[in-house]
Amino acid sequence: MLTTVIYFLCCLLLFQIGAPRIITHFVLGATIALALLVGVNFFWKISAHMTGLGGLAGGITSMVVLLQVNLQGYFLLAILISGFVGSARMLLRAHSFLQIAAGWILGFVSMFLTLTL
Repeated sequence: MLTTVIYFLCCLLLFQIGAPRIITHFVLGATIALALLVGVNFFWKISAHMTGLGGLAGGITSMVVLLQVNLQGYFLLAILISGFVGSARMLLRAHSFLQIAAGWILGFVSMFLTLTL
């Protein structure tokens, strides 16, 4: 929860100093994902690892939409790493498939919506 507060304060500082929109919204997306992750984890344990990787994939997808650039290789690499980490979390019996998928989707949607809206 302390990390969420620090991310939020970072967002405020970035807005106040007039940092570029893309940087400010990237940190805002991470803040939103982290706050939602903390809230959900009070009731159901989802993967923070996968939330981060989903956020990475969502950020890459947002860059494709916003900047009209080809980042297919980076997106595929993010998906591959997500698969490795998700598989490791299941093999370690740290999470179920649904907890892993929920974490990834939470990160992706938080970052994608924050950057593209």
